[in-house]
Amino acid sequence: MKINTGSGEPIGLLTLCAIYSVSVVISLPGLAISPILGELEHIFPSATQFQLQLLASISSLIVVPFILLSGRLSINRDRKTILVIGLGLFLLSSALYLSAKSIESLLWISVLLGIGAGMIIPLSKGLIAIYFSGAQRQRQLGISSGVTNMSLVIATFLTGELADIDWHWAFLVYMFSAVSLVLVLFLRPNRNVQPTKGNVKVASQTPLPRDIDVTSRTDGQSQKNTNFKMPWALMFFYFTLCVMVLAIPIELSLFIEQLKIGTSADSGLLIAAFFLAITIPGFTLSYFIRMLGRWVNVISTSLIFIGMMTFLFSHNMWILAAGAVAAGFGYGIMQPMVYEKAVVNVSKHQATYALSWVMTMNYLSIIFYPLALKWLNSIFSTQSVYVPFGFSFIISAVMLVLVFIRRHHRVLGQEKA
Repeated sequence: MKINTGSGEPIGLLTLCAIYSVSVVISLPGLAISPILGELEHIFPSATQFQLQLLASISSLIVVPFILLSGRLSINRDRKTILVIGLGLFLLSSALYLSAKSIESLLWISVLLGIGAGMIIPLSKGLIAIYFSGAQRQRQLGISSGVTNMSLVIATFLTGELADIDWHWAFLVYMFSAVSLVLVLFLRPNRNVQPTKGNVKVASQTPLPRDIDVTSRTDGQSQKNTNFKMPWALMFFYFTLCVMVLAIPIELSLFIEQLKIGTSADSGLLIAAFFLAITIPGFTLSYFIRMLGRWVNVISTSLIFIGMMTFLFSHNMWILAAGAVAAGFGYGIMQPMVYEKAVVNVSKHQATYALSWVMTMNYLSIIFYPLALKWLNSIFSTQSVYVPFGFSFIISAVMLVLVFIRRHHRVLGQEKA
């Protein structure tokens, strides 16, 4: 079976499965820690509060520099080699977790996991930018985002179930990286997307495949245009987009518990509904873009705005569920569009590098978010559970105005209906 790439020659189904498998793996870091974090202080009574907090965030901290390193290396190094090393480190850390016996060992293994994850994260979308062009690239970026978010929903459920058996077993979900590693070994290098040194392509040291023909011009952009411009505006937009919705996965459980409007199971269902809503648009992204045209970002931002508003003005679980779904749906439409905009005006050999800068914004937002909340709580001398959702509500309101005014802008809007 051959898959249309929009670049001339199709690729094989095995190649596509390898690309999707990497999209699955990047959803896994940090998942296994969440369900056992509360138990670790009993499992390791000598562990300090700082060590427990660090364990929850260290992978995200380590990921950021290695995403950028991987993106930079992808310009003049073989991308398959980078993937194999990254997946190998990920798999090694997965195995080490299963025999960890101290909080210190968990911390060091999490560092190793962060290094491996950072190396493969930009290539999860970079491979799509390399193999696909035009409408097919847009479609595959949407599907890849859908696969990532769907696997996040499934893996979150599995880690909780496995952790109930034995806390070590929660880390078994990371072993999927073994499947991805095997599939990636069958990837063949692209014959016309060569690594470069400076502005000059270097010869490939591996046989040239017949999978794909990336011509000297892609999407109307000349490959000779190798001057890379930092996508600062897109990076800031994606950072803000991530911050707008983080209140739901991070703060929702505390919100429901303190207001006594539901159980922990209810909050789990709402968070699952949120991630499921993010997943759905990815599989039909092209349809939403064609249907909504230049208004796609306006409507998507409106959905996030409405979703956050429900948490400020309602305690009804059904309305809150609708709000979580609305916010997830809006984010799910815009996320793959951001990835598409990151690569549309760069040459294919620079696509992974451009994506690495944009994708770091997701992890920087996760680091920034609790610091911003701590600062807001100190300013207003409050610990109210409404602060996170009020913060997201205000940011989404400001972003909605900007997106409406600049709906024709290449970053804030949609250039082509």
